[in-house]
Amino acid sequence: MLSPEIAQAIVNRTMEILGKNVNLMNTEGMIIASGDKERVGTFHEGALKVIRTQQKLEIWPRDVQSMTGVRPGINLPIRLNGEIVGVVGITGDPDEVRNYGELVRITAELMIEQALLKEQLEAEQQAKEALLQDLIAGHFGRDYEMFKLRAFSLGLRLDVPMAALVIEILSRGNEMDGGVSFYRLRKQVGELLQELLKEGDVAGFISDHRFVVFKNINPAQGGGVVESELKQYARYLQAQLRERLGLAANIGIGSYHPGLEGLQASFRECLTALQLGRLRASTPFVFHIRDLALEEMISLVPPEVRQAFTGQVLRGLLTARDGEELLKTMEKLFAENLNLSSAANALYLHRNTLQLRLRKIARLTGRDPRVFHEAVLLYIAYLCLKLDNSQFSSYQAP
Repeated sequence: MLSPEIAQAIVNRTMEILGKNVNLMNTEGMIIASGDKERVGTFHEGALKVIRTQQKLEIWPRDVQSMTGVRPGINLPIRLNGEIVGVVGITGDPDEVRNYGELVRITAELMIEQALLKEQLEAEQQAKEALLQDLIAGHFGRDYEMFKLRAFSLGLRLDVPMAALVIEILSRGNEMDGGVSFYRLRKQVGELLQELLKEGDVAGFISDHRFVVFKNINPAQGGGVVESELKQYARYLQAQLRERLGLAANIGIGSYHPGLEGLQASFRECLTALQLGRLRASTPFVFHIRDLALEEMISLVPPEVRQAFTGQVLRGLLTARDGEELLKTMEKLFAENLNLSSAANALYLHRNTLQLRLRKIARLTGRDPRVFHEAVLLYIAYLCLKLDNSQFSSYQAP
């Protein structure tokens, strides 16, 4: 019950306060932590006597010769839930260290209780995350009620309406910071999510740098209201990650679907939203799957059909010497909702320079991005290009 790691932490903490050597012994009388490293692993006869009598023991210089492994000082039993789990000893003249005994004992007991509580919480969170892994993988077993009972035993309700959000941690920029260890990232984000969860919500680590949140919703409010609330909550989580941990994140949101299979379906929609969201946004984003209906539809088109359409619409642009620059210009125009002034500002161009580029795009493709229905064709072709991850170099002039 009393690990050497916890014991050494207690020793270090109490020695900082007292300035005296402190030893901590297990129920077999072995020293498992000490300010004097040479004594770790040795037998302390006085500690065994404390355990047997369940009373504190003062050891004087005259007692040292008659007891094994002891030095002058005071030794007290450490109890947890009424049971002795170890002995703490302070080295020194008993008259000098006697008044510190109870303080050290109480400190040790409190630190052990905190450490055990932390272990219990971590074990419970691991059990919750294992359940979430089974849920999103569809490993419900034959008895759905037993799966729900397993969740209920962990304090989770899976029989209430919920929708999924998947948080994909990026970095303090666009990729994971190598200085942030995987374990520390998982711990920091996990703790923050637990702090921010509302009653009944469920969150946990799933894989890589992703976390899932199943959030309680009220379907009776209507899909539009629920979607708006989920986006608002996602932006709040995104802001908290940025402000408190310095982390950027993409968040994909799924729709509500009833039942356990519905939770799995909502989760899968989150993954799709994360994948397709990159077609529309390069900065950290929040997208509901319904925001990406066009992108999702295009993703269902066979690749060879997409590629043929891309070649038909954009070939003249992609084979041009300045095709990459023109494609980025068109991309920014779409991002700014075809607003020429906003696009020019975003590109740091004079409006007339932007007009020249757009006219060239129209000449190369036969479609003017300033005309709505022609811009739609260009946008769809652009999405197909991004979805297939085509490279400009793969297009050769005929």
